[in-house]
Amino acid sequence: AHDLFRDENREKAVDAISDRMVSELSVCGTESDAREQFQQYMRAGADVVIAMPSMDASVDGINSLIDSLGVVADSI
Repeated sequence: AHDLFRDENREKAVDAISDRMVSELSVCGTESDAREQFQQYMRAGADVVIAMPSMDASVDGINSLIDSLGVVADSI
């Protein structure tokens, strides 16, 4: 997928990414779902988590995400 994307063959690059890869590398769902998924990553040894809210997230939604990540970090 990386080589396809780099060669500007975006459509084939997207097709090369499996649903399993997306589900294993992304966190989504309710706040409690996301908290559990983040905790799983951290228990597995992740020491860096990159959080990117949806492009249409409100300021309140982004602040809630930040607060939730702080709770997760404190619980590990």
